[in-house]
Amino acid sequence: MQKKRIVQKVLSKRFAERGFEFAGSVYRGTWAFKRVRDDGIEQSVCIQLNSFDTNRMCLEIFSEYGRMRSNEFELNGKEYFDKWWEFSNESEFTEALEEMWVLLERAGFSKLEELSISPYKYEPTDEMCSFLYENHKELCEQFMSKHNLSESITFAESVEVTNKIIENESDYSSEEDEKAELIKLSAFLGEQLVKRYDGNWKYISSGRKGCCVELKHLISSAYTLNWILLSAKTKDSKSIENHYKGFIENDHMGYFHKGKWVQRG
Repeated sequence: MQKKRIVQKVLSKRFAERGFEFAGSVYRGTWAFKRVRDDGIEQSVCIQLNSFDTNRMCLEIFSEYGRMRSNEFELNGKEYFDKWWEFSNESEFTEALEEMWVLLERAGFSKLEELSISPYKYEPTDEMCSFLYENHKELCEQFMSKHNLSESITFAESVEVTNKIIENESDYSSEEDEKAELIKLSAFLGEQLVKRYDGNWKYISSGRKGCCVELKHLISSAYTLNWILLSAKTKDSKSIENHYKGFIENDHMGYFHKGKWVQRG
């Protein structure tokens, strides 16, 4: 069965009417349709075969802010589909594609628009990420001086400071002033991670996750700017606290210094 040909035959024209183009196989057993909205947001709809049983497939939607599988779509307040589509021949495969299209029209495309709403107060642009990466030390020093913070501040205390800034929004004279303060706050939080957990700053040349702190010993990365801008929109300081919960819980025990764990007390 030539699945790719059938996918194109059944769905390409319908997707084209909505501005999507067939993007081929993202990887084996996956076929995607993509479009870029006028505001630059890329959206994708993906048909994916099961890795262990190629006679089963599911539907997923993507934007740069999130993804959702068809079992998460809601119709009349209930989850619509809790299993994969199954097929054993071309007729059943075609019928499954038709069912997928009905689901997309009833719920999928509206969910895709919801996924395309920015969660950030301000978009973490390449320019902002580049400025943070190139000036993080100076920005951190400016922030700590303004708020009279000690060099001996713990990471848990750093998160408390971050929470207060987000919860108690200052009166900024302009959006640019607010952006500048949030970038400084991101530099401050990132530098505390560098100091306590032997991290280093890294800049990725493109994309909204353009600047992060790599934590070598924890095999992870912290995108402080993204989390600050997200929390600034929701005013939910707990999102940062929850994200860095593991660091906060271990902060009283010790920290990494020059590749070695230093025990407190």
